[in-house]
Amino acid sequence: MGATSCLVGEFRGRRIEAIYEITEYDPNRMTAWKTVSGPLPMYSSRCRRRAASGSKVRSAHQTRSLILNSSNDLDVPILGIS
Repeated sequence: MGATSCLVGEFRGRRIEAIYEITEYDPNRMTAWKTVSGPLPMYSSRCRRRAASGSKVRSAHQTRSLILNSSNDLDVPILGIS
């Protein structure tokens, strides 16, 4: 736990960089991480369990979404998703 990684992408023609930190780790069962920098605060987790046909994976993501207006400026926070 505490390990970090950097994710770089592009959205609407702009470069976006975010740093993620591992917050929970149980080998072969669960991984959770959160953003520690970047434009979108997010917490995510991925849980794995055995199933008759192999494995089942459950992903959950929580964030505070933002609306961008026509000039790509932040407008207002709207809702959380999970």
